[in-house]
Amino acid sequence: MLPVGCLDGGRAVQGAFGRNALIGFGLTTYTMLGLGVLGGPLSLPWGLYVIICQRTPEKPCLNDVTEVGTWRKGIVTVAIFLVLFTLLPVWDELAEELGIGLVTTF
Repeated sequence: MLPVGCLDGGRAVQGAFGRNALIGFGLTTYTMLGLGVLGGPLSLPWGLYVIICQRTPEKPCLNDVTEVGTWRKGIVTVAIFLVLFTLLPVWDELAEELGIGLVTTF
């Protein structure tokens, strides 16, 4: 559900917030993938794959004038935050404090 191009997140963002929001979200996602902030060690190859194969945004809907309701915009916003919280790594000190993950101390 990454908000990029014609992936599921890109379709959801473009439908809920419009094409300009998709461009902003896409640029941010590409930057985070390139820097390795999102995901793990495979984020750079995945980012390159998305740039090469999935970059083109969806064609606009026939009814692009009608505004999407706030309820659907809220659902898309919550879904994007869930994706971010799932893919962003947790640093060792926080993981140890929360008691999650495989934290080893030497």
